[in-house]
Amino acid sequence: MTPAARIRTAAEILDRIALGEPAERALTTWARGARFAGSGDRAAIRDHVFDALRRWRSSAALGGAETGRGRMLGLLREAGLDPAESFTGAPHAPAPLSADEAAAGRAPGADEAMDLPDWLCARFRDAFGARAGAVAGALRDRAPVTLRVNLLKADM
Repeated sequence: MTPAARIRTAAEILDRIALGEPAERALTTWARGARFAGSGDRAAIRDHVFDALRRWRSSAALGGAETGRGRMLGLLREAGLDPAESFTGAPHAPAPLSADEAAAGRAPGADEAMDLPDWLCARFRDAFGARAGAVAGALRDRAPVTLRVNLLKADM
């Protein structure tokens, strides 16, 4: 799959998640039906989907729409990439950006930038004070991977 096809697929999966389907089920259902996708494609699409889930509100603001397409557009803009390079309308790529989509998008508001539900933003501010934005920002990134080795059982 091309990078643009991965973006289109991730947007379609995000639309299913927005309709209420659990994320893992949406990804698994897609993967079972997409036998043409290799392991690298599946991993990249999964990463796109979970990046959008962690940035649900801010990506929608940057993309100008509460859709999978809008959220993927917002993720590209946040990464500093030109969305027109991926939204080309080529086979399996997302349709080209309309004039409205190209102009849409705005900087996320304070609560949207935290990427937390409204009911949790106030509680975060109460609990963390001035550090609330930094703590919420840490939740937007992937967790680091830590590997442990039991030296008593390891042999080299």
